[in-house]
Amino acid sequence: MNKQSTAFRLKTLAFAVAAAMPASELMAASMLEEVMVTATKRSASAQDVPINLSVTSGNELSSNGIVGLEKFVRTVPGITRVDSGARNVSPMAIRGLSVDGLSANDGGGYGGTVSTYVGDTPLLLDMKMKDLERIEVLRGPQGTLYGAGAMGGTIRYVLNKPDTAEFAAKVNTTLSSTEESDGISSDTDFMLNLPLLDDRLALRIVGGHVDQQGFVDADYIIAGAAEDVDNERTNFARVAMLWAPTADLDITATYFMQDQYVGGRQAVTPDFTGDKYSSGTRYKEVLERDSDLYTLEVNWELDFASLSSSSSYYEITEQDERDQTDLLTVGLGLDFYLDYPEFSAIAPTYDERDAFTQELRLTSNGDGDIDWVVGVYYSNESHDYLAQEYVPGYPAWAGIDRPDELEYNESYNEDITEKAVFGEVTYHASEAWQITAGVRSFDLKTDTDTCIVFPVYFAEIGEPGWAGSALPINQADHCSVGGGDNSDTFFKLNTSYDLDDDKMVYFTWAEGFRRGGANGIPAGGQVDFPASYKSYDPDTVTNWELGAKSEWLESRLQVNGALYYIEWEGVQLSTVTPEGGIPVTINGDDARSQGVELEVKALPTDDLTITFNAAFTDAELTEDTVSTPEIDGQKGDKLPGIPKTTYALAVDYFWLLDSGYELTAHVDSFYKAKMDSQLNDNQINQLDPSIGASVNRDNETLDSHMITNASLTLRGDQWSARLFADNITNEYAYTGIRSFERYGDQGGFYYLTRPRTVGIALSYDF
Repeated sequence: MNKQSTAFRLKTLAFAVAAAMPASELMAASMLEEVMVTATKRSASAQDVPINLSVTSGNELSSNGIVGLEKFVRTVPGITRVDSGARNVSPMAIRGLSVDGLSANDGGGYGGTVSTYVGDTPLLLDMKMKDLERIEVLRGPQGTLYGAGAMGGTIRYVLNKPDTAEFAAKVNTTLSSTEESDGISSDTDFMLNLPLLDDRLALRIVGGHVDQQGFVDADYIIAGAAEDVDNERTNFARVAMLWAPTADLDITATYFMQDQYVGGRQAVTPDFTGDKYSSGTRYKEVLERDSDLYTLEVNWELDFASLSSSSSYYEITEQDERDQTDLLTVGLGLDFYLDYPEFSAIAPTYDERDAFTQELRLTSNGDGDIDWVVGVYYSNESHDYLAQEYVPGYPAWAGIDRPDELEYNESYNEDITEKAVFGEVTYHASEAWQITAGVRSFDLKTDTDTCIVFPVYFAEIGEPGWAGSALPINQADHCSVGGGDNSDTFFKLNTSYDLDDDKMVYFTWAEGFRRGGANGIPAGGQVDFPASYKSYDPDTVTNWELGAKSEWLESRLQVNGALYYIEWEGVQLSTVTPEGGIPVTINGDDARSQGVELEVKALPTDDLTITFNAAFTDAELTEDTVSTPEIDGQKGDKLPGIPKTTYALAVDYFWLLDSGYELTAHVDSFYKAKMDSQLNDNQINQLDPSIGASVNRDNETLDSHMITNASLTLRGDQWSARLFADNITNEYAYTGIRSFERYGDQGGFYYLTRPRTVGIALSYDF
């Protein structure tokens, strides 16, 4: 497995030949395909990289109808994510690093323990997986190369680049029908690759439209009942230009956009409505999300090293509305609102994030005993957030002079600047043994500006200036300016040994971190919040990992696995303030996670491929949460939202028909064990009984479930047709929950999996 081994060079040649074969010959290959990755900032075979990573090729994504994270995470056990539909970009967890449970996440997926990259740009977006070269999933802390947030791991979307050699064009369309849905879903996209100057200039254009019908009905909407409210309409496009003025220099400029409209939540309240596919919401809770990404990548091959520059700018804007009726009346106990028979509350929000990032990296070339990569990183991120709550009809009914009916107004502005230097050096002590050391040193500066006011309440109690429809100048009395600086250095040590050309063992010790920040809490105003709610510190992990990668039976069997143990310090916890119910992040105490990961790929015959992946995770608190007693966590509590066991099994069988057509049958199943929504079942706070009811009193165990998909694909020289059935057994499974204890019978809900969906997918290559 050493980069200099003869077997590796022969294998590379074999696959280069295979790449030139017709599709029918390639499908009947006599060995498993080798996959090249750039997870360590240099190109290498996935089997030769001494870390635990999974790779899914673009062909696998398209062949199995994988378009978004919802379906993708089911192919990679060990990733935990609440399947909340297109409306919420739920954060992901790898190796059990999550304590936020399975609650609704209206704040997006930011601040999780897994970093997501599009190319070299850190960007969390449920991007439609179209025209990708591959997706790499790196498990364990990746802090030295990928920075903040990569505590549990990193997911990298690697895009197909323009090809200067050959013209290519492709069109795909999918039509499908989902149980409980009244409409037909469609998904159409195209790709066009145009060489403009031989081996010098090329243009690649990708675009498409997704119209996914919903299946959740909402009979309690004030404006009138609505069906299939969780529908999604998405437009996306990507334009990339590659210029290679010399053989040693290439420059790629890319623009990507994705605009989404989502009609409502993929969530149900069956006990309240009496229908297991129905919601009790009073408002549709529409969301619109517009995303734009600009990147410029430069690669220059020098005599001694490769110089790479990655520049990017993105802007993501979200506008949505939420039914906050039950938050006010049940969650915050403001039951006086219920004196108004027609009381309801709706909360429109506006959220804009933009960021500029720049990374400059130098990677050594050559076949010497020492490899190295060094780089500098800069990012500036801005976040502007406006949340308002309106109580229609209530001020007039209560005789309050507030005709705009504005009950709550929060504005939050955040600016984050990060500077970092990083590097890794690898010493090849022999052809079989290598040692790698890595380091990343960063400086982080955060500035915030927050205002929170309650206009209806202030007008009711007669505070000067709050009667009428305008926000008065003196709202500045309810604002604060905050922020802070943080600097630190993190390290990594990795060593691997090749037992022979096909078998490797490795050990990794690595640190990871997640940046701290300030919450949207004012310093003054109506409530004097404690300091612990105003800001939070970084949390850190230390990972010990022992793994092995191997190939057997002349590369017809591949077995990879890892054992890991992770210590997690200063855990960041999501909660709400006791007064006002304002979402905040606070620091808790410590936790640990340990587990086993296994990946097996087998080619029993030239026509049969079997893939089996599994993960066992044991994650728990190692201390009582004494620094944050309101969390009420005790040593030994299992981390919420983390199943102990997940596994996936996929089988593909290939036939070459007498007609010359190719037929492939595919079946895959994904299993997730049961999981709790909170740390424990305490009804009364055990750490501080004076607090009263425990925040964990609404803990609920969500049952295990298995999702099975099947497809049959017929291929010609330039076309393919695929019949498929997703969730073929029509499994009804909850993946997340919003507390019924805190939101009441109508305001609580369950997120659930999409019912059985059948359809046809057609593809044509020009």
